[in-house]
Amino acid sequence: AVVGGLLDQSGVDSSAVKAIGLSNQRETAVCWSRGSGKALCNAIVWQCARAESITATIEAAGQADLVQAVTGMPLSPYFSAAKYAWMLQNLPAVREAYEQQDLCCGTIDAWLLFKLTGAFKTDYSNASRTQLLNLDTLAWDPDVVELFGLRTDVLPEICFSDSLFGCTDFDGLLPEPCPVHGVLGDSHAALYANRCWQQNTAKVTFGTGSSVMVNAGPQRPAAVPGVVSSLAWGLGGTITYAIEGNIN
Repeated sequence: AVVGGLLDQSGVDSSAVKAIGLSNQRETAVCWSRGSGKALCNAIVWQCARAESITATIEAAGQADLVQAVTGMPLSPYFSAAKYAWMLQNLPAVREAYEQQDLCCGTIDAWLLFKLTGAFKTDYSNASRTQLLNLDTLAWDPDVVELFGLRTDVLPEICFSDSLFGCTDFDGLLPEPCPVHGVLGDSHAALYANRCWQQNTAKVTFGTGSSVMVNAGPQRPAAVPGVVSSLAWGLGGTITYAIEGNIN
């Protein structure tokens, strides 16, 4: 519906569309059935802190420092990991899918990619904001995943941000399938769009939340109290890190 409206309002012929990009609210979390493709619950948006008791339990077990050391971000219910854990603990349909190895846990980019292309994938920028990615190995961290009561098989394949993620014709809206060739979390997309392509360049965005993000270059930056480290993007086979301060 959105793409159809865009084509109508812009006057662009559908045959002129050659590639598709996705940008999304980063930590907003969805759980769905791998087999049916149906969502098992409402999405939990990035601002929601209903999973606070889950992060409190992990902190009480003395694991908060481990989580931050591995993922680059302080233990918090704002990130996706605790939201997935909350859904798993509180929603029978999610638990059943988990036990039957039919569960997909993803951010909105992964959900849209799955619905549009059938592929279960995400990009480095979004993966790094779930609080489950190891910033050194660039893979889902099995120890942190286990801390949240999850398995790595419920998480999407992590790809470079300019990968070929799959193809879609938007249910026949386009005359032939077009490639989805770019995925970035919204704040990372803003960093790129503001031409912060060199190390130590920065952008500020104001919206429902506020973000100050700095391109930290190709090496993982040293930890700074109160500042989150993540991946800005993975482009052209190269990883770029970012540091960010947020007001939620």
